[in-house]
Amino acid sequence: MLSIERGLYFAYGSNLCEADWTKFCRERGADPNSMNPVGVAWLPDWSLVFNHFSMSRGGGALNVEPSKGRTVPGVLFEVTGDGWTLLREKEGAPNIYRETEVTVLDADGNEVRALTYVLTPDRRKPEHVQPTKEYVAICRAGYKRFGLDQDVLDQAVKGKSISAIDGLFVYGTLMRGEKRSTILDRGKRACALLATTSGSLNDLGDFPGLLLSGQSTVHGEFCRFEDIEDIL
Repeated sequence: MLSIERGLYFAYGSNLCEADWTKFCRERGADPNSMNPVGVAWLPDWSLVFNHFSMSRGGGALNVEPSKGRTVPGVLFEVTGDGWTLLREKEGAPNIYRETEVTVLDADGNEVRALTYVLTPDRRKPEHVQPTKEYVAICRAGYKRFGLDQDVLDQAVKGKSISAIDGLFVYGTLMRGEKRSTILDRGKRACALLATTSGSLNDLGDFPGLLLSGQSTVHGEFCRFEDIEDIL
């Protein structure tokens, strides 16, 4: 598992765009290769928002805020050399954005500790701050570069928030035909398929409990919902 000791940074906005990062570095005579992508990742229980007015961008700039049930897509980067100094300058840390340790999920579902940048409380606007078309284009270029779900970004541009995750794996009383399955029937279920995952089940009496650390195969169902937050 990757760790923060390796200098991992979770990017969710303009730093995903290679051209924007390279331009910033070269204007300072610095090496843009001090920040190299490791892989896509997701920040659970946070949402993507435009609640900061950036003087340099001339409009709204991205931030992340704690939000249960939401997920922010992004990319893990390994930072070397003077990369952290450059990032701090670009993010205005610690006065505008502050370095914050977070736990993200990588493409294999592993928990990974990394640093990201979160807007300081005194800089947060209570209302949505509309970004410029130029800034949104930079962020979209980054999302496209790594194949991230642009719906999350597009909704944030509109001042709305959706989750990057719309699927749920169930293995016990929430499965079809079981005693609590009617809870899921209330949602806008797009599909329900038989599925398996690696782990082990523990007998908790009235219901089983899943441990992902086990090596057995756990049978269940994969369900996709249009209203995953309401279901959760």
